[in-house]
Amino acid sequence: MFPLVSVEGILLVAGFAAGLALQRHRRHAQLQRWLWEAFFWTIAPAAAIYAYTTVAIDRTLVASLVIVAASSWLLLGLSILLARFASHDDPERGAIVLAAGWGNTVALGYPLANFAYGADGLALQVLYAQFYYGVPGIAISTSVARMYGVDRPGRTGLRAALRTALNPPVIAAVGAIGLRLAGVDLVDLATSLGHAAGAASGPVGLLQLGMALPLGRVSHGGHDLRVGSLALALRHGAAPLIVYGLGVATGVAVPAVFVLAAAAPVAFHIVTLSRVFGLRSDLVRLLVVTSTVVGGALLVAGIALTR
Repeated sequence: MFPLVSVEGILLVAGFAAGLALQRHRRHAQLQRWLWEAFFWTIAPAAAIYAYTTVAIDRTLVASLVIVAASSWLLLGLSILLARFASHDDPERGAIVLAAGWGNTVALGYPLANFAYGADGLALQVLYAQFYYGVPGIAISTSVARMYGVDRPGRTGLRAALRTALNPPVIAAVGAIGLRLAGVDLVDLATSLGHAAGAASGPVGLLQLGMALPLGRVSHGGHDLRVGSLALALRHGAAPLIVYGLGVATGVAVPAVFVLAAAAPVAFHIVTLSRVFGLRSDLVRLLVVTSTVVGGALLVAGIALTR
């Protein structure tokens, strides 16, 4: 179990505080974009190389990961469909889809899995965080943000479409798979990259959250509460139910940690995406804060009661 006070915890708090402080910087927008690009080109591909190089091949685990990936794409499709009916505004639709489709699998997912299932659960959570869309989830979320935001492929043609599809995490994953199939041993290098990415992902994620979180007073009307409730129902309700249901339907013993991971609070990084790509950042803030505080507390309480 994670101690109440630890170096990791101090770094998380420090990262978040530094992000809030940097909002006062006169080049805040450029710093935010630079930090996101740095994360996307370093930590994200390093984690992808680690997962796709070191995962042990096991029939049940592979079947479980296939179910997780299928459930994620089903949830994404359902979210896109329901968002289309719930809203007529593309930046708002993007906020709904991202909040529903992406849970906090690292900064909150890792300690939750460790708290619930120990070291073995933490190891499975690392796999889930990399495989839950079949390819690195951050690559898909960035594509979705571009689709609904101000940087759409349709507005800038083939070049933007290729940039969306051929991004660093996907290239790293494909390269790692190809080298593994060719018999190239990169386990030691990949393990070092994975440890570094794991250590950096939490503080950097909180730094990005602090920089991206809107600080101005925002009031939300009935419409925001309705579409927000839809997104959170998909995130905390439909997501774990789809994973569990597919496991039962196929007879695969999906690890409990994967069901827990599917119900994780809304991912912090979509706050950054909403600011970078012009989505409704005020709605995203509402969803992230509500999901993290309420959903996270319910998950911790449920874990404590069932251990």
